[in-house]
Amino acid sequence: MPYRPLTLLLIIATLTLAPGAAFAQDDAPSDEPRGPMGAAEGPDAQSSTAAGAWRASFGADATLTYFRRGDDAAVIVVAAGEHSEVELTADTLEGALRDSDAFHFVMNDDALADNSAVDDAKIVAKAKHLPVGQVAVVRVYAGAAGKPPTAVVTVYDKATGEAATALSVTRGAEPKPSDRPPADSAPAQTEETEKTDNASQQTEQGKQDAERAGADAAAGAVETAERAADPARRAYLARYVWFDEAGNEAPLSQWKRVYRGDQKESLEGEAFYREIGRPDLAEAYDTHSTIKWTTVAGLATLGAGSAAALLLTGEPGDETRLVTAGVVGGGLFVSSVFVGMLYNPHPIELDEAKQLAGEHNQEIRDELGLPEAAANEHASAWEWSVGVSPRGMSVRVGF
Repeated sequence: MPYRPLTLLLIIATLTLAPGAAFAQDDAPSDEPRGPMGAAEGPDAQSSTAAGAWRASFGADATLTYFRRGDDAAVIVVAAGEHSEVELTADTLEGALRDSDAFHFVMNDDALADNSAVDDAKIVAKAKHLPVGQVAVVRVYAGAAGKPPTAVVTVYDKATGEAATALSVTRGAEPKPSDRPPADSAPAQTEETEKTDNASQQTEQGKQDAERAGADAAAGAVETAERAADPARRAYLARYVWFDEAGNEAPLSQWKRVYRGDQKESLEGEAFYREIGRPDLAEAYDTHSTIKWTTVAGLATLGAGSAAALLLTGEPGDETRLVTAGVVGGGLFVSSVFVGMLYNPHPIELDEAKQLAGEHNQEIRDELGLPEAAANEHASAWEWSVGVSPRGMSVRVGF
């Protein structure tokens, strides 16, 4: 009995302090990423976000243009390489193809075991016994800093072992439709049916080859086929930085236009420097741009103000003052236009920018295991530029 008061006090103290402790835990900062409702966003949530982005890419109608389709069309989707998202990407593509109802059936790669260190030719050979006509090999390559990864899907004709088409798409973006869509599908072949139907298949294949030979006579088509056969090169072409040396339409104060990849994603101003990993130059460009447009606005305002002041303070009918106002105002306005055209906000010269872009491209080649480039794919024989920079005015012609 004497312990009851003490017990009661302990219970009251516990009830009083417990909520405070709970609130203290709730207020503690967390290093985990959080979703829109404040909940921690763990690996499962991040994987779900990536899966949704890949579904948006492969769910586009353009994806189907890289495959033979029809009631007898069959394809196996194989994940290859060691990127952390390659399995997720392959599964998403498999689901998108199956949901399209454009194929007789779509297989996953469970029957082919692990292919993380297997080249494409061996993967196609491993699928030889399967009842499919197409083998889609999926490889994923990391993007530049802060950029999503890029998937390269090479579609092989199982009967010939040759690459028919190649699809390159960045996670979340829609792919470009194939410029060489494959013909309608032939029936899926097994080893047994290949033996019995070999004669008719060779006849039909011969007709298709003759038609394709006529359509692919141009040298450009040959180059496209060679690029499609090399997944690493396709990944490089989707990411490299290049300068448009021909048909420049930019003002004199700007460089030739800069692009990322064969899709010609424009890299203007700061975007170029951030793409090649130089945030310091991006900040310098932003500062110079601010100076440029502040100067332009100041000269234009000064010209308008000076002209107005001369007109308001003059005597009616004073032609001399009218002429003076026109000359002063017009001169300052023209000066603002020239500053806007000729002032170059770039902190480095064009040659140095090209050198940095070349180093950036070589890093991509090293990452993909490609040899050094012999020359820029988009280079021209000559170039010129005129501009005004913080260091003065320059005129340059190069051959």
